[in-house]
This record gives sequence, C-alpha cells and structure tokens, in this order.
Amino acid sequence: MIDPVDIDVGEQAYILTVADFQGHKVINYRFAPTPERMSNGAGAFGMGRFGTDDAECGGELAMQGAVFKVSSTNVN
Repeated sequence: MIDPVDIDVGEQAYILTVADFQGHKVINYRFAPTPERMSNGAGAFGMGRFGTDDAECGGELAMQGAVFKVSSTNVN
C-alpha cells in the first residue's frame, strides 16, 4: 500500500476496503472472524490458514487509474 486515501468498513462481514491512490489498487482486509450467520451455512470461521490470525488480506484489485473513493454497499 502506497497512498491510502479512503476506506470503507463492511457492516456485517468485518471487511476493511482501502483505496490506494498512488498504488492504483483497491485492497481488502478482514479484521474479525466471520460469524455463522454470514457464512451461507459454512459455520463461523476465523482468519488465516488455521483460523487464528489477528487479520488477513483478502486480496488486491489493480485499477487503470488512481483510486480516490471506495464503497462496499450492496443494494438488494
């Protein structure tokens, strides 16, 4: 991460999404275990390989230009 300029925190899944302006990417981090009610029947699960880490990076999405705003809003 080079230049974090905006974040969005998920309301139920404990995911922090970061806009990296100079890095031209969006990065997701999970910072708490996923509760059973949010796992689509898979049961509650923690973070990392063994489910015991304090946090985990969910991945990065490269963008063509500078990212300045993010939102994880899901409208049903």
